[in-house]
Amino acid sequence: ASEGHVAVLKMLLATGGDKDARDFLEATPLHYAAKNGQAVVLQMLLDAGADKDAKQCNHATLLHAACEGGHELAVHLLWGAEADMEAIDDGVDILERGLDVCLP
Repeated sequence: ASEGHVAVLKMLLATGGDKDARDFLEATPLHYAAKNGQAVVLQMLLDAGADKDAKQCNHATLLHAACEGGHELAVHLLWGAEADMEAIDDGVDILERGLDVCLP
């Protein structure tokens, strides 16, 4: 997801791959797609029903990741998917993470 390999993702989803798999930081493929601005992958995972409100071990959400990366399109996609706009990670809310910078 983080590298934007659409064909690989299509194959994984078609063969029952875990769209909400977690790594050692509890990050999901959606976290990596959001963090790296992979909008096509992000939309594919959202369409497949991946958890739009998944949180990492520090409570960071997909919106936090997209904002930190400065990925406006990813923020818009997550906002459109009704991701949690009030989530807090390590005591910092979305606005403090830079949502006001991401959205014009």
